[in-house]
Amino acid sequence: MVTSVFEHAEEGLFLLTHECPQCHSTLAVRAKDFVTWNTGSKPGILNFGNESCPGHCLDNKDLDPCSADCSMRWVRDVLQYLKAHEVPSNLDS
Repeated sequence: MVTSVFEHAEEGLFLLTHECPQCHSTLAVRAKDFVTWNTGSKPGILNFGNESCPGHCLDNKDLDPCSADCSMRWVRDVLQYLKAHEVPSNLDS
């Protein structure tokens, strides 16, 4: 789950919930702790609300990647690593 902060994405939170029987604990982690996980470019323009924006950021259960050229895209890219329980290869050590 993600809470979106559109002007400064690094000030948002990743809410990680342990989905197993008898747990469901949630851990809040600052998005800025994952800035180094950005393996692509970070466009400077916020695309939210434009025609080419698919609106993934509006649904906190939507973890799908985003193809929009947007300053929020790096967050969606980080989510793909978290879903796969992986870290980017440049950090894998």
